[in-house]
Amino acid sequence: MRQAKSTPSMRWVAAILDARPVARLRLRFRDITLSQLWAFVAIALPLLGALAARMSITDLGYQLRAGDTMLSTHHILRTDTMSFTHAGGPWVNQQWGAEVLLALVYRAGAWSGLVLLRTALIGVTFLLIYRTCRMAGTSQRVAAALTLGSFVVASPNMAVRAQLFALPLFALAMWIIQKRDARPALLWLLVPISALWANLHGSFFLVPLLLGLAFLGDFRRAQLLASRGPSQALRGIALHPDVPVDRF
Repeated sequence: MRQAKSTPSMRWVAAILDARPVARLRLRFRDITLSQLWAFVAIALPLLGALAARMSITDLGYQLRAGDTMLSTHHILRTDTMSFTHAGGPWVNQQWGAEVLLALVYRAGAWSGLVLLRTALIGVTFLLIYRTCRMAGTSQRVAAALTLGSFVVASPNMAVRAQLFALPLFALAMWIIQKRDARPALLWLLVPISALWANLHGSFFLVPLLLGLAFLGDFRRAQLLASRGPSQALRGIALHPDVPVDRF
């Protein structure tokens, strides 16, 4: 007897009726702990907030106009052409890079593109914050709480404007500095990150500030180790090999 050929629609019906993928998915969700759920919420909530929030036009109009002008003329704006009282005067357009990027995204995807850009930048920001907290030794639940707390504090300043690009760069700088003991060579990445940041927003001075705070922390840790003496540190390492040296 000739066997009937399976059509794409028949294969879709067979896949839907097959309960094995659903059962595997249930088992996977059943294994999720409460701490892992908190970690998921810490990243998902900022993403949902970025998608659902209204599009604020604070500074956005002139930044789109400035970026579009620079894309059309292939020159950085150095003269004020938009204000009434200062028209023709010099303009130190320090955040020209952000204006160009915003204009490029608007040309490609209009307002929907700007919403997706905001969502991506915010998602990367709080993912890095969560990872930095975990590297600092916090539990999943504490890292999630700190990430959500930072989202609450930063949420009033998440409009689509130049400073939005500074958020993931700030979080990336913190992640690199927190990783300095394991991979000190990564600190050199802060040089190009600072150069990029300086052409996007004026908050680039936070990079040397973070480095200075990290240096003070390392200096304080070295003083504590010196005051406790090598014998106490070695005794602590022998009894608790998994605990960082500066805890002894």
